[in-house]
Amino acid sequence: MSKNTHMEHIEDLIINEGYVGGVKAIRHLLDLRDGVENVTVKWDGAPAIFFGIDPEDCQFFVATKGVFNKTPKLYKSVSDITGDAKVSSDLAAKLSQAYIWLKKLNISEGVYQGDLMWTADDVAEDGTVHPNTIVYKIEEAKDHKFGIVVHTKYQGSRLDLMQAKFIKKIPDWMSNVPGLWIRGAGYDGNPSFVLNGRISQLWELLDKINPAYLDGLADSELAQERLKCFINTFVRTGERKIQWNQFRVWNNAYYAGEEAKRKTEKGKAAVEAKRKEVDRTVIDFFDHEYNLLTEFYLLMSQAKEEVVHKLNVCNRGPDTYFRDKQGWLHGTNPEGYVSIAKHSAVKLINRYEFSKANFSTDLMKGWEK
Repeated sequence: MSKNTHMEHIEDLIINEGYVGGVKAIRHLLDLRDGVENVTVKWDGAPAIFFGIDPEDCQFFVATKGVFNKTPKLYKSVSDITGDAKVSSDLAAKLSQAYIWLKKLNISEGVYQGDLMWTADDVAEDGTVHPNTIVYKIEEAKDHKFGIVVHTKYQGSRLDLMQAKFIKKIPDWMSNVPGLWIRGAGYDGNPSFVLNGRISQLWELLDKINPAYLDGLADSELAQERLKCFINTFVRTGERKIQWNQFRVWNNAYYAGEEAKRKTEKGKAAVEAKRKEVDRTVIDFFDHEYNLLTEFYLLMSQAKEEVVHKLNVCNRGPDTYFRDKQGWLHGTNPEGYVSIAKHSAVKLINRYEFSKANFSTDLMKGWEK
């Protein structure tokens, strides 16, 4: 598969990719029904770290983003990092530690992507680390100066041509640096899923939806964005029952607000054109298809939550918590999981647990310490 720089929720595939996306989502459920060999854990580390060998000059580098751009931003020395005025002091310190520790791996080829879990100053006395939203209890953290979970390797003759391969278990040679804690993202557990009924219902629903409607939705990034933003308004509040029949009212109110901000008739007309595109694509003339789409989305979300629950119950990973503003820890589940197929990978996340917490201002995040 290509770059692992953005991953979608399994239930959003039908919105993003239309009929093909619906098929992909169901096939992910079929794979999960047959086993968890292609499941990895999503670790809530930060920032994302890319590291490896630049094939252009065979030099080691670290980076945070833009690795696969036409002009990539690569740091090939600590002085490259500290000399970049656009990098904050906190990020520069973490990147410098990443460069120092990960260079010790003596990587010979390829580029790796992982999530930073801690540097030496991040480990609490009780062995917890808090890189982002989730707090992890990792006993080995006290004895290691740098911790990272690696989940993807890229290979190719040029950075912009590299292809991604997910890593469930790191090779043995990566485990030989004293003071460096490095792990793959493989899932450790043995759950089983009863999904045949859900899968049959999803196939039946997908076959009822006019493919032209789904393809029109897949062709409009604006309509996709607005529909997913509407869904997120319910995720943020923890309201599980999405009021699908309110989409038009919600969308019209949004664009009325946007139009009010414009001072010229040309600007107002551009906003109105966007509103009409969204209405035309999502719901105008398509009430029946829209209702079927929401049924499919709901059923896929329910199937995903059943899978995530079983994965959580059987997971043998470290204990995980949220920390409130008073400093108290509250037990929670891992961020989520990734289902990997030959040509796609999707997130399996309980959005009403982790995503809601991610949006919450009542919980302390790692960068707020």
